[in-house]
Amino acid sequence: MVYVIAQDGRPLMPTERYGKVRHMIQDGRAEVIRREPYTIQLTYGTGAERTQPGTLGFDSASKHGGFAVVNEKKTLIAGEFDLRDDVHENVDERRGYRRGRRYRNVRFREARFDYRKRIDGWLTPTMRVKTSNQEDLIDTLCSLVPVNDIRIEKAPFDTQKIKKPDIKGKEYQEGPAKGLDGNNKAYVRVRDNYTCWNCKTQTTDGEAHHLIPVSEGGPTVPENMVYLCKECHHKVTIGELVLNL
Repeated sequence: MVYVIAQDGRPLMPTERYGKVRHMIQDGRAEVIRREPYTIQLTYGTGAERTQPGTLGFDSASKHGGFAVVNEKKTLIAGEFDLRDDVHENVDERRGYRRGRRYRNVRFREARFDYRKRIDGWLTPTMRVKTSNQEDLIDTLCSLVPVNDIRIEKAPFDTQKIKKPDIKGKEYQEGPAKGLDGNNKAYVRVRDNYTCWNCKTQTTDGEAHHLIPVSEGGPTVPENMVYLCKECHHKVTIGELVLNL
């Protein structure tokens, strides 16, 4: 499909008449302005062109997402996108360079992070890049095809607030995993009070068992783990015991 832009920059209806597009380019009535996706811009004014604006469906995502512009007759454009996930590492690397420069035998520059203030609507560098990239993609789509409605799919939910509706402020940092350094297995031991889920024996040398094995794609998260004593865990491992969940 070839996307068509009017002389004044307005998006027109895309076309699949490739022969006509070729002749228009050869005659100088259009010029190629983008190769991917293939887009031409008319070099003459045609007046009020008729368009059938579509609806842009956009799946907002953290890493992988998708989009499509459709009207009553067909899909005008559709695709998937991947967002960057290296921003945090790049920021850490830059911080290291700046810190190192202050300790080398060069002109001293004081640290500036102490007087940087976060204003309302502040986003982390990672979220700022992800948001900016998705906004740019939406702008690009609206510049390629006529769009009169945008529908963004998102799933905003607060897992902490689901468990404790009145949670606020620094209570988010004082949850059940506080002091466990992000160790999910340690959290499972504390959550289950060092009590075997199967035989109810209390012991401190048990194991955090994956309900869905890691080999089958099971995640290492508390929801997928239970605490088992060594004996029960060994029986489950060799197949002598099946947990009735």
